[in-house]
Amino acid sequence: AVVSTQSTGGKQLKKVPWQIIDPIISTLKYSLNDKAEDFVKLLTNVKQNKLFSSPNRENIVICLDSTVEFEHGQPDTLEYEEVTEYIYKFKHPGIRRCTQRGDCGFIRFIGTEMGVLKEGFYEKELDYQDRTDVHYHDIISSRDMCEYRVDTLTLPDGTELDTIRVLSRFHLELHIDFSYRGLHNWWEKWLPANTTSVYKDKRITYSVTDYMVAKKPTELD
Repeated sequence: AVVSTQSTGGKQLKKVPWQIIDPIISTLKYSLNDKAEDFVKLLTNVKQNKLFSSPNRENIVICLDSTVEFEHGQPDTLEYEEVTEYIYKFKHPGIRRCTQRGDCGFIRFIGTEMGVLKEGFYEKELDYQDRTDVHYHDIISSRDMCEYRVDTLTLPDGTELDTIRVLSRFHLELHIDFSYRGLHNWWEKWLPANTTSVYKDKRITYSVTDYMVAKKPTELD
């Protein structure tokens, strides 16, 4: 783990959900690393600090509904585009009634365009106008999302446990590096050699903290 002391320049900290911290703490019980206990204490302190983390009641877990892959142009040319869309169906608690076509939700994407990797989130209603599977409400913000995947680990003794790979990027002050680089394959350092992993599913925790504090439900027709 890497501890960052960079200033946020007055910007609001992006809190790490307990749904991210808890599986890591549980997995570290099987660690043979002599610093694992210190790592657990650090994670526990982060969990107990409301400035750095948010409890389960403030986060909604959204599982990946479906995946769509498409491509344009000829492979091995600069015009070639390849995109994977990750479709999440999610009705924000601020939406009491909706009569639009398809399910409420949003789409994350990753792909290449003109030879450059691109990834992001469709956050304009216009991006969804021709879709029948899912539509978008602008009350949903990518700022409130933490994307991760669940992997099933198998230890050398045959023990199986689920843990996470963090896919979102966090910019936190005085905090563990919860970035893609920091925790993508974090168990390679902390768990016994020859531990294997198998993809299980992909999820997003969506923070409704601000909504719970300040927002009132609205009706969208």
